[in-house]
Parts: sequence; structure tokens; C-alpha cells
Amino acid sequence: MDARHEELLKAARTLGASHGRAGTTPYGEPGRTYPPTGSSGNPSYTDYVYWDAGSALLLGALGETGEATSENYRPRTAVVAAYCDAYDAEAGGNAA
Repeated sequence: MDARHEELLKAARTLGASHGRAGTTPYGEPGRTYPPTGSSGNPSYTDYVYWDAGSALLLGALGETGEATSENYRPRTAVVAAYCDAYDAEAGGNAA
């Protein structure tokens, strides 16, 4: 893992924890009502970050704006997961 990826992971965790503590709705599609029902069947504020435009918005906010490729797919997915995990941990899984 390179230094840039480590920086992105750290920034994603910090931002996710901050947003989770504050109850901020995480990155999602503008104009869409949240929270949707998560993969577990429960409302989840972060499921859509993985699957909707939220991942691109999050990565852009972290300065990762390049084209998605097969080489950067896994590292980017790990950054998004770090944000979501930190958010959910601080928000107790489901923010109010």
C-alpha cells in the first residue's frame, strides 16, 4: 500500500467519524431522500455511499478525482468502506 492510499484511508476515517458524531447525512445524490433501506433491511445512512453517486462525491471531496480504472477500483473501494465504517461506528449504525 502506498503513502497516498494510506493518507486517503486516514482522511476517510477521520471524515466519516466526524460526520457520524455530528449526524451529518453522508455523501449522497442531491435531491434524494435518505436514509434508504440498507442491505440488512434496516435504514442505513451509508449503504448508498457505496452504491450510488455518493462514492464519487466522497472521493472527490478527498481529492481523488481521477478516472476509475481496474487498477484503482479496490483501493478506492477500501477508502469508501473506511469512511462508511467510521461513520456507522460513531453514529451507532443508524443516525437519527
